[in-house]
Amino acid sequence: MKILLVSTSRSDINFLSQIFKTLQQTSIPVYLLLTGQHSFSGIDSNTPFLSQFSSAERGNIITSDILGNTNYSYSNDASSTADETFLTIKKLKPTCVILSGDRYEMLVAATVCSQLTDLKLIHYAAGQTSTGSQDEIYRECISRLCQYYIFSNSTNHLKLASTLPIEDSQFCITGSLGLDRLYQSLPVAPVVPGKVLLIMHPQAYHNNELIDFTVHTLLLTRQELGSSFHLFISRVNNDLVSDSFYSRLVSKIRDAQIQYNELLSIPDSEYIYHLGSSCVLLGNSSSLVVEAPSLTKSTILLGDRQAGRESARSVLKANLSVSRFNRLLRVCLSLNDRPSSPAYFVNPYYLGGGSTILQRFLRRIHD
Repeated sequence: MKILLVSTSRSDINFLSQIFKTLQQTSIPVYLLLTGQHSFSGIDSNTPFLSQFSSAERGNIITSDILGNTNYSYSNDASSTADETFLTIKKLKPTCVILSGDRYEMLVAATVCSQLTDLKLIHYAAGQTSTGSQDEIYRECISRLCQYYIFSNSTNHLKLASTLPIEDSQFCITGSLGLDRLYQSLPVAPVVPGKVLLIMHPQAYHNNELIDFTVHTLLLTRQELGSSFHLFISRVNNDLVSDSFYSRLVSKIRDAQIQYNELLSIPDSEYIYHLGSSCVLLGNSSSLVVEAPSLTKSTILLGDRQAGRESARSVLKANLSVSRFNRLLRVCLSLNDRPSSPAYFVNPYYLGGGSTILQRFLRRIHD
């Protein structure tokens, strides 16, 4: 058995690094294809991500860019086009390929992999929901190209099983594997008074309204926090739609005379630090739904990109309502300012022991 993990965005790295490191400690050969879709002009974005791996682990890491914007090549097998990626995977001859999530880049990877016969495709984080995003469509397409599925919880399994026939031998439920590391090894970051973290993606519709609403919420947050207000913006992926959305967003933020620090291509551990150390978390990223509750952080979702996604009680939904945001901001600050009931932070994406479940599942597929 030989396993290939494919990463197409920063959000993948949290759980894929957990899978990669776990399998590296077994007799199962595992490789990681890091495509660098989080890269930005003039920035070698793969380097900070590679820093979390040992030199021995890096020997099994292939860095390339499926869509042809290679910034960094760690391996001679690195490719810069989908065709070369096809040849890279064909040369590696994996038994299984684990494709994660719902990015359109991952759909490209799934399509490439589906052209290879006798290759078992496994969709990680299948069956999740984000009806306000085009990712909802990409996720379903990826699932239809795969034969096996790794679900975060039973709700996700039931959702996909309602549209695809799935036998018991074709799936396992592991929780979100990246959360195991949050509970086990990462230190809790002290909260920085006045620190606000904004993480925004384009949604399927009404992005101009979303941008205007986001700027309004930042002004309200600055008014609430006063002189301690300090904004950090985490830049997301580099596809054309995301880049256009981000440029318009920061232009409006500057027009509103809101100062900010930009987070570009930071390693996962640093990103988790910023999540944990912020007193207000705003945006529409899945990390505000999946990771934040495990850090006992309340978050406020803006817009409807994550609509329909199962979440902890600590995940507050403002949609595009100013009055609702005003109420939720005070709730969020209260939850993040002092210890609250653990019931608020029960995370539907955490199971515990998921790595062991995954190992058994992979061996069952191979046998």
